[in-house]
Amino acid sequence: MTQLPDEKELKREAKSRIWICIALALTGSMLLLQAGRINIALDYDSLHYGLRSRYVLDAGHGIYENLGSVNDVYVYPKGLETLVLPLVTDVTYGFVLSFSWWMSCGILICIYGMVRKLNSRRAGIYAAAFASAIPGIMNMGISAKTDVITVLVQLIAISDLADEDYVWAGSALLLSLIFKPTSLMFSGLLFITALVYIIVKKKKRKIYLRKKLL
Repeated sequence: MTQLPDEKELKREAKSRIWICIALALTGSMLLLQAGRINIALDYDSLHYGLRSRYVLDAGHGIYENLGSVNDVYVYPKGLETLVLPLVTDVTYGFVLSFSWWMSCGILICIYGMVRKLNSRRAGIYAAAFASAIPGIMNMGISAKTDVITVLVQLIAISDLADEDYVWAGSALLLSLIFKPTSLMFSGLLFITALVYIIVKKKKRKIYLRKKLL
């Protein structure tokens, strides 16, 4: 005979579901808020760095043409610009910015996935909701700069590292270098941290196996 759940347990579960609904509503609201700001809240850096027309990216001699003293920023890696080149039009910046918005959605999904693996589905939802309320993360979603896609690729590398997919983690870190020059520093720090993590984990595993054999 199955035992009915305790009344306190039912109340606790109902309260937990309410908080989950609030977290999901907050996440959705923050994403829609950023979507509503696309094309009306362009920052200087997006115009200066990210929204480079097809004529600047390819003036007739390829995307790596030496443009002289047009702007020092054009010596930056052109990974994101090449990726979104089909979206560049003379009418609106919205298509390029919407790509960044989807990348910010990817960041929240990645955060949810990592926390879910390490803890629980509920914790993953809370973590994504908390991240969606941080302006420093969400404002990247309506910027044409390379920050948002670089952060997403670095988070994917961390997720792969946690899953012990070291090849994919290393590939993701290398991929991040084509989007932003300063990612060399951040991805480099992630690489050093990953090495320390792998070494410590292997040592702990060896100690555990020795104790088990003894």
